[in-house]
Amino acid sequence: MEVFWLLKAMQHKSWGIPISEISGIRNHEYTVNTEQFLGDEIRRIKADLRYRELLVQRLEELQMNTLLSTRNVGCFWVEHISDAYYYHLVTSHGDEYERINLSETSSSFVFSEQHLPFVDSGLAVKNGGIKWELGVQEKYAASFAEELPEDFFYKKMTCIL
Repeated sequence: MEVFWLLKAMQHKSWGIPISEISGIRNHEYTVNTEQFLGDEIRRIKADLRYRELLVQRLEELQMNTLLSTRNVGCFWVEHISDAYYYHLVTSHGDEYERINLSETSSSFVFSEQHLPFVDSGLAVKNGGIKWELGVQEKYAASFAEELPEDFFYKKMTCIL
């Protein structure tokens, strides 16, 4: 029986159950505890897969943008500008910059390991000044909707070719 439990313990560990919890699962309501842990682990893995699929999509997009930028040096050609949620970071006039305006909430969002791969930086020229912004494309922001700080604003892009 001990060999069976050792095999089961190794299997539980391979599923991600911490060793410290395996004896508790074995000794107290094995079926209920195992089912609950596996359900939690399935939800965690599915969320991780959704995130990784989104990350693959983003990296493929960046790879294509890199290829396009090397092929279009000096041409100022744009394939597409996506609708996005933006955060106004700072305005500059020539070499003079206002104080950077990044709230703690937005800073935590932008610089988190999970969100950083999806953040773009950009600028808008307006009234002789340059507005520097951080943005998250709408298609990615939808995945982080609950986490997107309130001080990000939506901007629908119109592009005339």
